[in-house]
Amino acid sequence: MNILLTGSSGFIGKHFLSLKEDRYNIIPKYDLINLQMNDFDGIDTVVHLAGLTNINNKTQLKSFLESNLEITKTLASNAKKAKVNQFIFLSTIKVHASNISSRINEKTSCNPDTHYGLSKQLAEDALREIETSEFRVAIIRSPVVYGPEVKGRILNLIKFSDTPLPLPFKNLNSQFTAVFVGNLVQLINRIIDRNAHGIFLAGDPDSKNLEAFIYLMRYFLKRNPRFFNMPNFVLQFIRNFNKNLFLNLTKSSNVDNSMTNEILDFNPPYTISHGVNQTIDWYKGVT
Repeated sequence: MNILLTGSSGFIGKHFLSLKEDRYNIIPKYDLINLQMNDFDGIDTVVHLAGLTNINNKTQLKSFLESNLEITKTLASNAKKAKVNQFIFLSTIKVHASNISSRINEKTSCNPDTHYGLSKQLAEDALREIETSEFRVAIIRSPVVYGPEVKGRILNLIKFSDTPLPLPFKNLNSQFTAVFVGNLVQLINRIIDRNAHGIFLAGDPDSKNLEAFIYLMRYFLKRNPRFFNMPNFVLQFIRNFNKNLFLNLTKSSNVDNSMTNEILDFNPPYTISHGVNQTIDWYKGVT
């Protein structure tokens, strides 16, 4: 099977290449602007991982639309013209909202409140408009992804947790769904194997709240995992002086992906403990 892969130099793309199935012939593409129709010759599936992420909150809507919507539309249109059978698009749970306190599933309506989430939702809509029985579209809505070489929110949480001091995370009620990059790659493989289409949600099999996730980080960092209650004035202090840290500590994500796992007959193979251990091993090796 021939797979055209975009985003192969990014965090998830690198892992997809390193964990690729032997039965796949993966053809990485880096220059999406100048792709030619003959680049799709013999391609069975496009796995579109490239895009502008939400790490820089100052990024303008125009940039998100150019990278996440327009390039996706052009790529998919050309793939359809070239008779590619399947198009897999990596989206985000932020098409629902950036702070998700209530439980969401594959049928939850979209209400994006960031430029990033809006650009991904518009790309999803554009893909569904051109989908046919001969051009099958699979959309993966992913929560935050972690693993070796991670950046952004997870790396910030690791750095914050890497201290001998006890942390004020006891009874932190933020719901937290994440996905280890190995589980995300295996989900993509499953969708390819099944030639599946539709909307799918990624997530680890044993998702925890944020307090439990940070506890695991502390455990593998060899730090005392003791927590204490965070007084409200401390939370307000963090809000005033480090808004990004405040959002990292209070932002919720609560994903129910049981429908995805049932439809695909898929069981994510890696536990959160395994994923966090792998991530911390990488972190300790580069610090």
